[in-house]
Amino acid sequence: MIPTIVPGVRNPRYIFVLAVVAALILVVGALTRPMDEAAPPASDADLARISRLAERRSLEDMTSYFSEIAANADLSLVRLRDLPTSAIAWDANRIVAARIVDPFPTEATFETPSGEIIASVVLRRPDLPVVAIAAPPTAALVPVRRSSVLPQSGTWIMALWAGTQARSFVYGHVLDTMWGSCGELLIHQVVPTFALEPSMAGGGIFDIDGNFLGLVLQCQNRMVAVLADSLDVLLTADNSLDSQVLSRYGFRADVLSADEAAFVGRADGLIVREVWVRYPAHKADLRPGDIIRAIDDVPIAGPEDLLRLVGGATTASPRLAIRRGIAKIEIVLEPDGASLDAEAGEAPGRGLTLRSSEGFLIDAVAAESAAARAGMQSGDRLIRINRITPESEDRVRRLLDGDRSGPTLVELERNGRRFSVLLPGPA
Repeated sequence: MIPTIVPGVRNPRYIFVLAVVAALILVVGALTRPMDEAAPPASDADLARISRLAERRSLEDMTSYFSEIAANADLSLVRLRDLPTSAIAWDANRIVAARIVDPFPTEATFETPSGEIIASVVLRRPDLPVVAIAAPPTAALVPVRRSSVLPQSGTWIMALWAGTQARSFVYGHVLDTMWGSCGELLIHQVVPTFALEPSMAGGGIFDIDGNFLGLVLQCQNRMVAVLADSLDVLLTADNSLDSQVLSRYGFRADVLSADEAAFVGRADGLIVREVWVRYPAHKADLRPGDIIRAIDDVPIAGPEDLLRLVGGATTASPRLAIRRGIAKIEIVLEPDGASLDAEAGEAPGRGLTLRSSEGFLIDAVAAESAAARAGMQSGDRLIRINRITPESEDRVRRLLDGDRSGPTLVELERNGRRFSVLLPGPA
């Protein structure tokens, strides 16, 4: 019997039938709907791309972070005019830089917010890789904030230096800290994962908190990052008379030993121990082994008389009375000017200092030989023997291999320093 539909009257049975039919339709549709296919796994290329994007984001974050550190540390970075080295404000009245040219000028010009300042170079010894510049109070330096702990292997560090146009920086990790040689010096250094280039000379090494760790310096033909504890030692090099003479004129002199007095035939005067290439003493032709007898006609009684060279008791260009073998000569010392010229060692390229090719290069020194016992080393350059320039390598070999009737004075050059050794005669 078909139910009668009366307008305006609800029929529960009819509604129930419609609900059942609708439910069946939904069930059938759900059962017959195709299953979703599983997404294909990511390819190696997709995974590599995702990894590169993550690394790039991380590097961008690190670069941004170190850029902020560099901006803060830049307040202590000093830009020197016409010199291929950066500099750091060590304290309120002292700037430190790399001795990248020989000799370093006696004055340096640096930039400040209020203009350029010309300051005296107060430490410029040729045997040190660092120089110190005195800054007046008007410079308003912002000294570096030194770290109280040594950097540990694997920690982040940054090098900051004055580029040609603006500051430059590079960051990486600490590989190690170690003690190593720098000429005749023993220095504490940090070894970074990034390469140290000549353009970084005088730049600072900082940790991730912006604390100063060390300074990039040149040691002979390589760049090193010298830690602050070694810088303390270098910068407090004694202000002795010997140090002052070495800084101003580039030579050392002392009393004669008994063997030296016997060799020259008398003990008065001072013997020149070493002369540094391109410094005033070298330009005036002062040589290791020379005997200084007087300064401006005032006889030399002892090392303290060298004070006349630095204490203002002599002329601007002091005259030295020299005995060289049997010859008596006079040498005039002309102090270095403030400018940097080609003869004074100006680098034709940043970080490049030329050296003389005079003399004969020593390839090897036999162990336990007289030359080895006297301190001669392979790589030394032989300049003179008994004050005479040898005419050939054969003559050099004969003299050094024992063709000698008595003691022999040998003049050598090593890393820009000329010095002499006295080889004993045959037993």
